[in-house]
Amino acid sequence: MSFRLRKVFGRSIDAESLPIRKQGLSTRDKKFVAELMHQQCWCWGQDIVSKENLLLRFGFERHRAPACPGSTRYELKTESMSVALWGFGLWIGLADGRSGYFSRYRRGVWLLRRAFDVSDVHDKTQIDLQLGRPTPGKEYELALKLASTAADWCEAYERWVVESEGLDHRRATLKKWEHPLVEAHEMVSS
Repeated sequence: MSFRLRKVFGRSIDAESLPIRKQGLSTRDKKFVAELMHQQCWCWGQDIVSKENLLLRFGFERHRAPACPGSTRYELKTESMSVALWGFGLWIGLADGRSGYFSRYRRGVWLLRRAFDVSDVHDKTQIDLQLGRPTPGKEYELALKLASTAADWCEAYERWVVESEGLDHRRATLKKWEHPLVEAHEMVSS
């Protein structure tokens, strides 16, 4: 593989050193990434309810669910990718139409087998029906690319939070979290 997964919040997950196996990451690393995603989603939720909605300030657009129950979707589009956030997970869409989903509650990268429009998604069941596990080969490489892109994006967001709000903002956020996996200063890799 020609790329490496970046350091993920203080722990290195290196795509080039991974043993070749069907499941990709080790069980330990899958558990770590899943727990980290849970913590990150919680932090985004706290950023939304802070004195000023930080996701909106960062450039996201808010799309409220048309009916309850449903989750508000925050969406950000750049030239190279799109990001959608809900309370239940993160979706990354690449410019070429390929995309993946990272659940707050389930392990792993889930691929969307066809171009997927998230504009009407407000419930996890709407996205669950479109998901597939990556198969060895090109899909596995795509899953690693999506994971790397997601890690880079999360790191950039956390760096922005620290630069605009200070490290104490994230420390205070994590103080409210019952079981922090990583500390505030670890959420931005060096």
